Amino acid sequence: MTSDEFRNLDLPVENSDQLYAESGLEWLRDNTTLEVDLADPETIKSLPASARLFLVKYCELLGRDLGVTSETVGPMSQSFSSDSVSKQTANLARQILKPWLKPEVTFIPCRRRWL
Repeated sequence: MTSDEFRNLDLPVENSDQLYAESGLEWLRDNTTLEVDLADPETIKSLPASARLFLVKYCELLGRDLGVTSETVGPMSQSFSSDSVSKQTANLARQILKPWLKPEVTFIPCRRRWL
């Protein structure tokens, strides 16, 4: 996707975060029931508000230093998390995208019983 195409999507993220946003769109395509086609800008423009919020938070999550959850400049404090980025992304998705998330459990039918 070119930078002009990205700007035309009107996503609520900075232009410098284009790769993060595209990665987030791929995450949405792979892990939710939302219709996301990176080649079709109309499917991206029609995303619900919660999916757009997820993209904003996803870009913030990937843009942070690894493990840092918050920073304060005044008295210079930082909060850290030992959770991996994938775990933080999954937690964020459960909070924001619950109605559209694909189940994490896959059922495999039994072909034959014991012999």
